Amino acid sequence: MNGVTQAGGGPSPADDDAAFDRADFATVVDMFWEAVDAAGDRIALIDGERTLSYRDYGAAVAALAARLVAIGVGGERVAIQVPNSIEANVAIYAALAAGAQVALLNPGYGADELAPLFDIARPKVIIAGGRRRAGGARDRRCAQH
Repeated sequence: MNGVTQAGGGPSPADDDAAFDRADFATVVDMFWEAVDAAGDRIALIDGERTLSYRDYGAAVAALAARLVAIGVGGERVAIQVPNSIEANVAIYAALAAGAQVALLNPGYGADELAPLFDIARPKVIIAGGRRRAGGARDRRCAQH
């Protein structure tokens, strides 16, 4: 029994469905690393024609998380201003894995719209990017605030 209840408060039909049985995880980061270990070479992310396996996803998250830990983001906020993409997913999980709080910012906002959000969030680091450069490569930036 998985403890899922319906909106009306009764047991869910999923209670007897083994497909809904899941391990309990302390954090979403713990769940992420379990998926990386379990799925390895399976596709984790698709962005247009690009794909990323769970193994490569985990490696990218670990590498960026290590950089963020070196900067000292644990317990601090990391602002992420990246369009929906593989890079956005890597940045989010890396910040969480580094022990930071994530502040997602709309990459379409201009300076006037971002200024009050930065005043409120006061991020230690800002990860921004996503504009396409010539040849289709994405512009990626990481800055300390």
